[in-house]
Amino acid sequence: VIAYFKASFLTKDEKYEEALVILDSLVDKEPMNGDLLLSKAKVLSALGMIEDAMTTLVVAQTIKGTEYSARIMHCNLAIEVGDIDKALSLLREAYLITESYGLFRHIRELEDYLRREDYSGRE
Repeated sequence: VIAYFKASFLTKDEKYEEALVILDSLVDKEPMNGDLLLSKAKVLSALGMIEDAMTTLVVAQTIKGTEYSARIMHCNLAIEVGDIDKALSLLREAYLITESYGLFRHIRELEDYLRREDYSGRE
């Protein structure tokens, strides 16, 4: 618990490399702790390690209690790297977990975006 709080404080101080060392150690001990995985993904993202963050979030999506948050975080990262299809898929999955008008609206916005001709990422 103390190590987790230390990692949290390091993250707030933007000492991401140090926080990642602590979080890696904690995740090694508790690989199915969704909150640790979410924290690790945030740190990885802050370090620009987007692919590693997304891989971490895939695991967090399988854990009860973090399945929704992990999908939303993963969606945001997918948008950041331009993978709109993946982002839309993640939003739809999140909507199945927790229906909300906000998610529904975002899903529709992404669908509209994909329908436009100027989206070059689709074949």
